[in-house]
Amino acid sequence: LAAIGRALQSAPYQLALQRHAGPHPLDGGVLVFDIPSITSGAAYPWLYTRYGVYASQVRISLRPVPNDPSSAEVTLNLDLRRGLKLNLVSSAAITAGIGGASGVATAVFATKALAMAAAVAALPVLGAMAVAMGLGVVGFGVAQRYGWKKTREELEGVLTAIENDVRSEELFGVPSGRMLPAPQAPANDLSWIGGGG
Repeated sequence: LAAIGRALQSAPYQLALQRHAGPHPLDGGVLVFDIPSITSGAAYPWLYTRYGVYASQVRISLRPVPNDPSSAEVTLNLDLRRGLKLNLVSSAAITAGIGGASGVATAVFATKALAMAAAVAALPVLGAMAVAMGLGVVGFGVAQRYGWKKTREELEGVLTAIENDVRSEELFGVPSGRMLPAPQAPANDLSWIGGGG
């Protein structure tokens, strides 16, 4: 439990504990963390989670591992409903825009041509419009699955960070989140590049 708090509330994840629901987390309770917004150009570990599937919180639950009282299984959960709705609406808007533009092009083409042959010639444009709209629907599915895959990879990175924190404490007696920063030369010391110090 301590490794979760250290790994997730420090860089790079910067999660903020929003609330704790139910009993103690080791007894089946759930920890609810807010996912921070992107604030700079630095590496942001929540890109697809926050802006691909639009999850604003991650819920973490623990389950003791049978026959090993010092271990727990960690489960991360996201609410994907908001993201699915937003992505579906934006995909529909893009598809409708393509369809509308194709419709306008067809109407312009048909009104300029007075002959019946020109109206028949508009049929391929209508077919292209239908294909474009179909591609929009297929594109939504492909983009959504890609976003879910990338989000899963981000969550696996979180689990790896927790595991690394536990291993670091086991090996070195110091959790990775508590390690001292690398020593740095004073701001006016240029001896490391061959300058005067």
